[in-house]
Amino acid sequence: MQVDSKGQVYVVGSGVIGLAIGIAILKAKPTLKVSILEKEAGLGFHASGRNSGVIHAGFYYSPDSLKARFCREGNEALTELIMRHNLDHKKTGKVVVTQDANQLGSLTELYKRGIANGVSLELLESADLRKFEPLARTVSAFLWSPTTSVADPSQVIRVLAAEFENLGGKLFFNQEVSEIRNKSITVNSQKFAANLIINCAGTHALRFAHSMDNATEFAQLPFMGLYRYTENNLLPLRTLVYPVPDKNYPFLGVHFTLAVDGKIKIGPSAIPIVGSEQYRFMKGVDSVDLRQSFSSLSTLARRNFNQSLVLAKNELPNLKTKTLIRKAANLVPSSQGVKEWRKYRPGIRAQLVDKLTGELVQDFKITKVGSVLHVLNSVSPGWTCSISFGSWVADRALEVLE
Repeated sequence: MQVDSKGQVYVVGSGVIGLAIGIAILKAKPTLKVSILEKEAGLGFHASGRNSGVIHAGFYYSPDSLKARFCREGNEALTELIMRHNLDHKKTGKVVVTQDANQLGSLTELYKRGIANGVSLELLESADLRKFEPLARTVSAFLWSPTTSVADPSQVIRVLAAEFENLGGKLFFNQEVSEIRNKSITVNSQKFAANLIINCAGTHALRFAHSMDNATEFAQLPFMGLYRYTENNLLPLRTLVYPVPDKNYPFLGVHFTLAVDGKIKIGPSAIPIVGSEQYRFMKGVDSVDLRQSFSSLSTLARRNFNQSLVLAKNELPNLKTKTLIRKAANLVPSSQGVKEWRKYRPGIRAQLVDKLTGELVQDFKITKVGSVLHVLNSVSPGWTCSISFGSWVADRALEVLE
């Protein structure tokens, strides 16, 4: 890797957020030398290439959160990018349905939150559901989200990478970052001087923060999301179909999503695992992962035992396809008649746990040590937020150089 250290900015990780940050920095300061370092041989090996492809509207998140702030803006920015480059895109919309009458209150609160977030959203009577999704079922009312859509994450990440390089940025693959320090970074055993470093390493971000004695109040517990899929001709859904989520968890429950290639997916599970890249049993696990996950699990069990039990009760059965289908059938009854369900490649979210309270951290976290910014807990809806959130992080990062 040949770089000029004068004015050098390093971004660790070439996911959509890392790329968006790099683009925003170069648009603001074209004279800076910005390099994105990726440990893999190409783009989209992890979260950015394995997400559901759903462009969220932004009504799930607390109005005072970064997620709420950047999801609606990010939806618009990401949709504009997709349209400008003529990428695959489906304007599906989404319905959120109730499974029993007791959920009406939660559905109404979700609607109010969406309105507070400035999201286009409708709370409609159950009789209207067939106009939007004839195959779905709701007990009382439902929400209609017209600005939810789906796209192809791999196409988006390639376009962002091309834009970054066209602005003069350098994208380096097979670059293993082993150490981040104030004003320096070690890559493939070689140390480089740096004026600014942004740590966007996803499931590895917290370990770099901890190595600088930063964000030590958090531990990380990776969660694996498993989907099953069938073809649209076997289950011809028009829209995405979601349940009312449990506000105590940063997960949205078993739901139906459509993909641009015609697949209909059910899932995901949210299974706690120990490895930051544990896509298969005991692969992608190291000693740091084991320590982090043990700390998270023990904190959850000690500080928030009841929540831990509910999480385990709700999610562990979802490892079985039969269980996923049964839960999904509460939303779309005819899905239970589909026999051809196949495994879709899993994704892993780098979920933070607050070690003091035992709570799963609900929002993005940005911390700073000297010339280094750490982007932590950049989980769903990180893909949707990426362009607007990346621009905001870039602004915070550039303050280091002033």
